[in-house]
Amino acid sequence: MFPQNYEFNESENSIFADVASKMSAVGFFSIFFGLLNIALSIVYLFQISQSGDSRITMQGIGGISQGLVLLLVGSWTKKAGTSFKQIVDSRGQDIRNLMDAMSSLRKLYTLQYWLLVIALVIVAIALVANLFMKFRP
Repeated sequence: MFPQNYEFNESENSIFADVASKMSAVGFFSIFFGLLNIALSIVYLFQISQSGDSRITMQGIGGISQGLVLLLVGSWTKKAGTSFKQIVDSRGQDIRNLMDAMSSLRKLYTLQYWLLVIALVIVAIALVANLFMKFRP
């Protein structure tokens, strides 16, 4: 399916190496902040439950959800960065590694696409509800 022995040249490899380095760093920090967000949200929810307040707050659940999204974004970004780095490091597998990177990027952008669609739907519902409440007798 893919040409087996295609090799990018040194100029192209330097671009892949730079992209790989930056993607790995962004992926690492996204994972770090995702884990931090989840941990702080769990601590927050635990403090709420210890105080005798039985309600689960949206802030805690929102923090956990945001942390999970950051974890997914970070892991797919880091995986794509690793695949771009393998383009530079490997011989004869450049196209396969490029397609692996593209697969990770597709997952990342599919997640972001659907999150944006959901956000737009929520905003539209909120606008309609706001208009309905404004003109209600």
